Amino acid sequence: MVKKTLILAALVIASAADANAASAPHVFFSMGLCRISTGALDTNNFRVGDFTIPTHISVLCPNRTIEADRARGNFARRRATLYGHVVIHDQQGAAGLADFSPTGTSAQGPATLSSDQLEIDSQNKLYTAIGSVHYVQGNRVIDARQGTLDDNNKLLTLESLHFVEGIQSGSASHGVLNDRTHDLDLTGSVHVIDGEHSMDADHIVYNTQSGALHARGHIVMQFPGQQPGAPAPAPTPKKKRILPF
Repeated sequence: MVKKTLILAALVIASAADANAASAPHVFFSMGLCRISTGALDTNNFRVGDFTIPTHISVLCPNRTIEADRARGNFARRRATLYGHVVIHDQQGAAGLADFSPTGTSAQGPATLSSDQLEIDSQNKLYTAIGSVHYVQGNRVIDARQGTLDDNNKLLTLESLHFVEGIQSGSASHGVLNDRTHDLDLTGSVHVIDGEHSMDADHIVYNTQSGALHARGHIVMQFPGQQPGAPAPAPTPKKKRILPF
């Protein structure tokens, strides 16, 4: 109770101090290691932790920033939903997944994720981006209708996804990347391209570590032909791949 009272007092003091300033009023508070800044915060029952933020919200965390038009959530349950023009800038990138990095580490440089809505469940380490999901990191671009990161189980789930990285691209109705088993499971109208190679199937499971590939249902593969007498193409440098070619 004392802790909640001190937090509420800090919110009131910060808001009052800015209200006396020439600039627009702001409310500042912290959740874990993140500092949140906004123009207004409402709660019908502060004791149970429910809150609503009707104005623009900025979140500053170690190596990460988040912007959104508004938010609501619960302090006690450590849950929040951000709405409208949600943008996350991550300085480390890769979402903590080694399979998202060609070096096999959990970081690969800065990344940006945008969506219409973001659901955050800090207690269970579940993060769901909904609507016009767009992820950019270097030359890697992922678009999806919805994406969920289960950080406890190291699972990334994407719905209606399209993936591009250099000469590689792919699309599917549903995809799951398991960072522990290194399996990429794609289902529903799967189409993958690597340069001049392509594959279509109903279901593809590819292991990013071993290179094992299993395809099922309506499989169509295309490989480039070589003209008689033409020199053999130069070998391309090997790199860690997510797509199965």
